[in-house]
Amino acid sequence: MSDHKHAKRLTGRRMKKKILASGKKGPGANPVYPVIPVDHAVSCTTEWRNFNKRIQEEYKLPISYLDEYIRAFFIPASDLQAINEMIQQDDKISGCRVYVGIDTLAAQQQNMVGAMFKLFIVAVQDKTPPGPPGSGLDIVYSPDTGKSLVYDFTCPCPSTCDIDSVLYKDATGGH
Repeated sequence: MSDHKHAKRLTGRRMKKKILASGKKGPGANPVYPVIPVDHAVSCTTEWRNFNKRIQEEYKLPISYLDEYIRAFFIPASDLQAINEMIQQDDKISGCRVYVGIDTLAAQQQNMVGAMFKLFIVAVQDKTPPGPPGSGLDIVYSPDTGKSLVYDFTCPCPSTCDIDSVLYKDATGGH
């Protein structure tokens, strides 16, 4: 079976059933999702670029739009480590949830369209009774201090891109 078919087979409903059937609780209870083949990732990111080209053409946006749309987000290791530490300290945390947001104030201050797109990540606590995977409760405030536990991943690509990556380029080598 090809890697692509294997990855497809392990995703979606079957993966959810596998998680639920495991009956495990606590850190590491959910299986690691399969690594997908590079060619599948290239296909998906190419489709994202093609989608943005269609948007640019359909809405007659300036060609500069194609240089500014979000292609990826860089997530600093320190942010991932902070979330991981929270997970390690609380066995009720089942994972993380990432929210997509638009910060128009940041875009105005930095005079960049890309500055407005944000990813916010929060730890997710298991619900009682348990629901389907990912249905837990967002932990947005520290129960001890009341401070925010929402992490702001503020490094959108194109300003932080690896322009030589196969996930960034078109198959023709263009952007």
